[in-house]
Amino acid sequence: MVCLLVVLASIVWLARNVDAAGFQVNEQSARGLGSAFAGEAAAAEDASTIFFNPAGMTRLSGTQFVSSGFVIKPTGNFHNEGSRLNSAVGGGALGGSNDGNGGSMALLQTLFISHELLSDRAWIGLGASTPYGLRTSWTPGWVGRYHAIDSELLTVNVNPSLALKLTRWLSIGGGADIDYAKARLTNALDLGTICQLNAPRLGLPPQACVSVSGLRPQRVDGFTAFRGDDWNASYNVGVLLSPLDTTRIGLAYRAYTHHRLGGSASFLIPGKPPVGAVPARQRGSGGGRRFVVQVHRDHAEVPADLLDIHRCADGFLRLTHEEVCLKPAA
Repeated sequence: MVCLLVVLASIVWLARNVDAAGFQVNEQSARGLGSAFAGEAAAAEDASTIFFNPAGMTRLSGTQFVSSGFVIKPTGNFHNEGSRLNSAVGGGALGGSNDGNGGSMALLQTLFISHELLSDRAWIGLGASTPYGLRTSWTPGWVGRYHAIDSELLTVNVNPSLALKLTRWLSIGGGADIDYAKARLTNALDLGTICQLNAPRLGLPPQACVSVSGLRPQRVDGFTAFRGDDWNASYNVGVLLSPLDTTRIGLAYRAYTHHRLGGSASFLIPGKPPVGAVPARQRGSGGGRRFVVQVHRDHAEVPADLLDIHRCADGFLRLTHEEVCLKPAA
C-alpha cells in the first residue's frame, strides 16, 4: 500500500503541474537586433514587419524575403540561500550541489516573405519564427532537482498576414498566428517526502513510510520526464499612420496563445533505494519500476497493470510482477 501511495501521489502531482517555464524570444530580425528592436512597430524596413506590425507591409514594394539566424546563450544563475524541506516532514535543509548556471545554447531561425498583391493597395505575407522557447539544464544532483532538471520549450509560429493601404497616411494589417508548442520537462521525485505527506489520505501513519519501505525524505529519489505538445491559434493586428513624410506612428497588438499540452510522462520508481543516490544514478539501474502515464489536457490516464496489486507470499505488496515495496528497515 505504501508503494502504491507514492506512485499515485507522483502521478497526481504531475497532472496538476504540467507547466512549462519558457522564455520570450525577441530575436525575430537581424536588422532589428542591431537597433535593440527600438520602434519596430513603425520601422517597416523589411518583411520582418509581418511579426512586429503587419500594416508595415504597405511600405514594401514588389516581393521581399528576409531570413535571420541566431545563436542564443542565456545565463540563469542560482545561489542557494537556505532551501528547506516541507515543514510537515521536518523542514530540514535540502541537500545537493549549488549549481551556478542553467542556461543552454540554442540555434534559432526566422523567415518572412511579403508580396504586393494589388499595386499600392493590398499586400500579403507569411512569416515563420520562434516567439517563445529555449532550454534550462541543471545537474541531476543539484539542490533544486525536485523542481526541475531539464526544461525545454519549443514553439513554431506560422503567421499568414494581410495589409491594406486605406489612404495615403493610414494602413491597417492583421494576421493569424498558428502556433505549435512542444515541451520536455524532467525532475527528480523525493519519494520519502511524497510518501509521508500523502500517507494520511490512505489512513496510514507517516512513520509507515520509514518502517515499511525505508522512505525517508531525500534518501530515495525517483525520476519523471514529461513530453507533450499542442496546436493552437491566435491573431495579431496593427495600424501604421504617416501624418508627415518624416513621421510614422505604429501601433501593434499580438494576442496571447493559450496552450494545454498533452503527451506522456515516464516514471522511474527505484526498486532498491540506494542511500543518498541521485536521479542520474538511478536512471541507469535495472532494479526500478518504469511505467508511462498518458497525460491528456484535462486528466492523466494510468496504465491498467499499474493497479494490478496483490500481496506477496512474504506479506509485502507487489505491483504486477515487480516488488517495489521494501522489507521493514532494520
